Amino acid sequence: MASRFKEISDKVKSVLAELSEVPLNDFRLEQIELDDHSENWEVAVSYLTPNMNKPESNTQALLLNSLATLPFERVYKTVILDKNLEVKKLTLFEKK
Repeated sequence: MASRFKEISDKVKSVLAELSEVPLNDFRLEQIELDDHSENWEVAVSYLTPNMNKPESNTQALLLNSLATLPFERVYKTVILDKNLEVKKLTLFEKK
């Protein structure tokens, strides 16, 4: 099963790298779940991207949450793959 998870993780990383305009820094496999009914894999992953919400001035930084000043932010995605590992759906990850 571990080799199948590695194959799934590699496939998702490859697909997201193709779609992304920036490198997928610190790519993490967060969750893999097989839907027995549909035989689809639901895969949650995260990675770092440049923080596009950084304040433009120190004054703004003081007014905003300190997380807004970090150079990177963690992005979470859910990817649905069929049993042949073809992408069926790509969405923002949401906890159930």
